[in-house]
Amino acid sequence: MLKEKVTIVLADDHPIFRRGLVDTLEDAEAYHVVGEAGDGNEAIALITRLKPHIAILDISMPQRDGLDVLVKAQHWASPPIFVILTLYDDESYLKKALEYGAKGYLLKDNAETELITCLDMVSIGKTYLSPGVAWRLVEGTEQSHDSLEQLSTAERRIFTLVSEFKTNAEIAELLSVSIRTVQNHRSNICKKFGLSGAHALTQFAARFSDSTGAN
Repeated sequence: MLKEKVTIVLADDHPIFRRGLVDTLEDAEAYHVVGEAGDGNEAIALITRLKPHIAILDISMPQRDGLDVLVKAQHWASPPIFVILTLYDDESYLKKALEYGAKGYLLKDNAETELITCLDMVSIGKTYLSPGVAWRLVEGTEQSHDSLEQLSTAERRIFTLVSEFKTNAEIAELLSVSIRTVQNHRSNICKKFGLSGAHALTQFAARFSDSTGAN
């Protein structure tokens, strides 16, 4: 039996760019574009009618931009997984997108080469940020905190598991502790590294691990 394809609505107000992404998606066996939109209102209409697994949104569109669509979707019972497309590597856009629920953030310059990797990750519950923008979440922390020496033994274990994109529940099971304990340790780690935001620790831990071979 053939595996069901992941359905996608793609919203971008530049038809030529959109066409290129559609071609990339249709070349991948796992994904199928069920709708295309040229503005935010059209995107909302298509998403609510077609109920795709994933919605890819340009951050800058007529009528409503991608962030406005994310805000609107917070009131939906079963929203799709959202991926934001943008020309901007601006930290404020990135943080707002993550705060409003986006699981992917792709720079348009690299979209065609990174798109499938991004979708593969977000479709299994992980977060994907273009490498060209991920560093902004941890900018200013690496120079002042270039080791794990300030963490306790328990915090180091959790930090390592976070860098592997483990959920709180998975970490709790692996370490035989409560989810509340994991949450408390994560909060303490964030304070020690000066991190804030729902996804900042995950991205920092993954970046730290990649750069130091901590795992």
